[in-house]
Order: sequence, then structure tokens, then C-alpha cells
Amino acid sequence: MCKADKEKSRSDLDVVMIIVNYKSASATSQLIADALQQDQTTCKVSIIVADNDPINVGLDGVQTKYRENSSVHFETMPENLGYFGAANHVLNHLGENHLPKWVIVSNADIRLPRKDTFLRIAKSVSRCAVIAPRILSKQVGLDQNPFQRKRPSVFRMYLNCMISRSGILYRLREIQYEATRKIRGLWAQRFQPAARSEVVYAPHGAFMIFAREYFERGGTLDVGAFLFAEEGFVAETCRKLGLDVLYDPTIEVLHDEHVSTRHNAAIRGFHTSAADYIYREFFAPEKKPIGSGPT
Repeated sequence: MCKADKEKSRSDLDVVMIIVNYKSASATSQLIADALQQDQTTCKVSIIVADNDPINVGLDGVQTKYRENSSVHFETMPENLGYFGAANHVLNHLGENHLPKWVIVSNADIRLPRKDTFLRIAKSVSRCAVIAPRILSKQVGLDQNPFQRKRPSVFRMYLNCMISRSGILYRLREIQYEATRKIRGLWAQRFQPAARSEVVYAPHGAFMIFAREYFERGGTLDVGAFLFAEEGFVAETCRKLGLDVLYDPTIEVLHDEHVSTRHNAAIRGFHTSAADYIYREFFAPEKKPIGSGPT
């Protein structure tokens, strides 16, 4: 396909927001309401809810509520495909020749406090493949982006695998993480200077904004883990393709964390699988199996 034909085949939508729902009907409904209240005077937006709970009928009322709104669409997954799995399923239905300028992949537990979020995204200059917005935790008031400013070391990623495999070490890390986060949140509310845009390694997965270029250059959402590997996968995909991840604090959302991912044994299992996958695929010397140790 020549470039001119490719341009004509592109969607005229500025933004598609994919909301991944799993047993979070109330949060999903609130996010849709926030999205519909956005200023869309100069941009075209489509909202697609990817329902990862095909057996439960929790979204029936939400679908009925927005049945007559042509901007809101619902897709029921054949099974629980995971976070990026569901988003990838939706994108595959859109087709590579019908991608909008920007694709948002969002948790259901996100709120849009500003009315110009979509306008700011639509007007963003495509000098980056992925935008990491300011994601404020409603629990501690801490900006969750940048998720990682710099690429971690091989040893750190190997250690992450080992910690996830130990129940005691995993729990201790969770306690330390929560305590540190609360302290950082208190510090940030009082002393942190105004954030500035910068190119970073990894964006937080709760609300990722992808430029069309990410997909046209070969990027995908086809991550090899069910949950919790999204940040590392996107970071390493951009690194491989020579694309930038831009932290942009002028785009702001709120995050009411862990609506559908409360910590339990299953969640720890997903964390372990994700850590193993990221280490094995992107960091392990010569694809060595987990347990052989870094060199």
C-alpha cells in the first residue's frame, strides 16, 4: 500500500479510549460519564469498554444506560484475557488501517477531573510514541508517573523474580512499598516542585496513551503475561523500535487504585509470572531460565 492510500485508510478519530473492565461496573460507568463530559469540540472520540467478565452480567445496566450513545461501545471478551489482552483484542477488531491518532488503554478505576483531557491528547505533537500522563493516586496523592525514569539493571530484574517467588520476601516488599509510597506522597504534597515533561523509560500502566506511530512502527499490545508486565513490555518495545516515552504532567488523571486487583495469592502469582516474563524476554543473558542467575 502506498503512503497516500495508507493515509486515506486511517480512521478520522482523534482518540479511542479502551476501558478494560473486570467486575468494576460502577467504576466503569463513572469513567464513561467523565469521558462524555469532556470537551470534544475539536476532536472526535470513541469509547470502547472491553468486558473481561463474560459470565457476570454486572455491566448490563451500564450498557443499557449508554445504549443510545453512538460514542460508547461495548465488547465482551470470550474469556478473561487480562489487561493488555483485552485491549489487544479490541485493537485487532479495529484493524491496522483504522487506527485513530491516539489510543488510550485505561483501567476502570480512573477518573478524569479536567474537561480538556482529550483535547490535550489530540493536540499533542507526535514526537513520542507513548505519553505517560500525570496519574495522581487518590489514596496518597502521589504522581505514579514516571513509572521508571531509567532502565533497570539485569541484576535488579533478576532479584525482582526471586522476591516474587518467595511468599515472605514478597509480603515484606509490599509492606515496604506501601510505607515508602505514603511517605513520598506526604513529601510530594508539601515540597515537590512542579513537574516537567521529560523522556522516560516506562509509563505507568493504569492510563497509557499510544500514538498511532507506535503501532505503525511495529509496536503491539501482545504482551506475554496475563497482568503486571505492561509497563516493562511497552518500555522495552519502545527501546527496541527506537521510540520515545514522554512523561507529560499537563495531562492529568486520578487513580482510585486496585478496584479489581486486591492483593491475594492469585495476584502474587500474576506478579511472579510477569516478573519471570520480563526478565526472560528482555533482560536474561542469552535467554537463561529463571533460577540460573545473572552473569
